[in-house]
Amino acid sequence: MKRLVDINGKIIVEPCGYYETLELSRSMIDSMEEENIDRSDMCLVIDSLHREMQFCLSMLKNRDK
Repeated sequence: MKRLVDINGKIIVEPCGYYETLELSRSMIDSMEEENIDRSDMCLVIDSLHREMQFCLSMLKNRDK
């Protein structure tokens, strides 16, 4: 099994799409900033994205077979 994170929790290998996802996230935040969206709402949107990603991860097939 390939590891992306070292023993200290630091990312040592970025997965494919990491920087593209980061750039899209920054763009979304910039867009909300331009629309004068409340920062606490921005945090909730980011938290929602995190929960969506965790859900997708939990729905992956079990690889322990």
